[in-house]
Amino acid sequence: MTKKVVCQNSNVRLQTISEVAKSLNVEQYVLRFWEEKFPQINPIKRRGRR
Repeated sequence: MTKKVVCQNSNVRLQTISEVAKSLNVEQYVLRFWEEKFPQINPIKRRGRR
C-alpha cells in the first residue's frame, strides 16, 4: 500500500526536474525513466508540463 503525500504548505517552492536531477547528481532522463517505471513516483505537473 502506498501513501500519496501532498504538501499543504503553500510557501513550499516546487522544484523543476533539472533542479532535482542536479541535487541528486543524476541526469534528467534517469528521473523520467523512474517516473515511468515506478508508479509511486508521481510528480506534480502544472500547465505547460512544468
